[in-house]
Amino acid sequence: MGFGITTYNIGEGKGKAIGLLQAENSSLSQSLNYTEEQTTLGVNSFRYNLFLDPAKVIDNAILTTFETPLNSKKGSIAGIGNVSTFESHPKYYSSVSAALAAVETMYGAPGYTGVSGGTEYGDGVVSERATYVNLNISGAAIDIVTAARIGSISAGTAVSQFGGASGVLVLARTAQVGVDTNLLLKDWTGTFSTGLGATVYVAGVAFTSNSLTNYAGIGTMYKDIIISERFPNLEPPNPSSDNPSGNPQYNILSGSTNGVGAALTFHPNCINGAYDDFVYSDDTLPVLGTVLAFDGTSNSSGLSSITSLRAEIKSLRGINSSDSNNRTGISSFVGAGSTVRTRKTGFARNMWSLERSKVQGATQISNNNTAISILSDPAFGGPY
Repeated sequence: MGFGITTYNIGEGKGKAIGLLQAENSSLSQSLNYTEEQTTLGVNSFRYNLFLDPAKVIDNAILTTFETPLNSKKGSIAGIGNVSTFESHPKYYSSVSAALAAVETMYGAPGYTGVSGGTEYGDGVVSERATYVNLNISGAAIDIVTAARIGSISAGTAVSQFGGASGVLVLARTAQVGVDTNLLLKDWTGTFSTGLGATVYVAGVAFTSNSLTNYAGIGTMYKDIIISERFPNLEPPNPSSDNPSGNPQYNILSGSTNGVGAALTFHPNCINGAYDDFVYSDDTLPVLGTVLAFDGTSNSSGLSSITSLRAEIKSLRGINSSDSNNRTGISSFVGAGSTVRTRKTGFARNMWSLERSKVQGATQISNNNTAISILSDPAFGGPY
């Protein structure tokens, strides 16, 4: 490194070590102030911005043209299939498996379909499935004493049986003499028995026996999201960090993060193509609501609307193909966004490397100067 100094003597043959350090400092100073290096940094910064601007435009198009209308349609489905609709058009099943199957029939299955060169996104809108258990109380078992004892039951009330079965009431009910009453329960555990002696307790108070147990199918809906992989030490460059790819962040694409990040991935329903297989994100995954498999015969218009909306959602999701000519829907924009971001990130990495070199050079000069001051001190036998 010491090409800037040709003599290393301070005097009378001493100071050669100091001279070497001074030569290194001179070389480092020239590098830090070298016009070509500064020009290289400027060129990379210029090229980074050339790709940052279209990355922002593509991200905005993804959000406004696809993500926003897509999730708006999903929100409409969540409104159609809510608990109020179910209360007006209830549908119960004799087994848990049948109730779960009904959810998939009405709201679609997760996953993809293989097509030439890639995959076609499906029309499923539910991220996880579960069931509510429904207890049927015969009106014949509700006399004036029982009705007075139970009265009105608020949603959220704990319902249980001896043996460990329990759940939380979904819909408010009122015990009326001679009127059949059903208790729809969420967060249920255990097995609810039926028949004589199968007493149901409401908030710890004995009601009467459960005459029949059946089930309702439910699904939880999450938004479709785009995850942006971001390196905080790279955009903007953090030269104090020795790892530009350290501490990666996986954020949901939004208007505030447009253009920033290394890659984009699209995740329908916040899952990886299977129920309950949620994607990782440093942000909270956005929930749209809970839907139930209602009676599509008595509410055929609601079922028809859901079916139509699912078809529109599938079209917006499109086909993710390795062939850009076959890529459609949101996939085409996500693919283009990732390509642009990859080039942008390459220039960001060059910028970090150049800025890091400047920091390291300045640090080495400071360390050398400290050593020189010690080596120059006669008290330690200097100069060396």
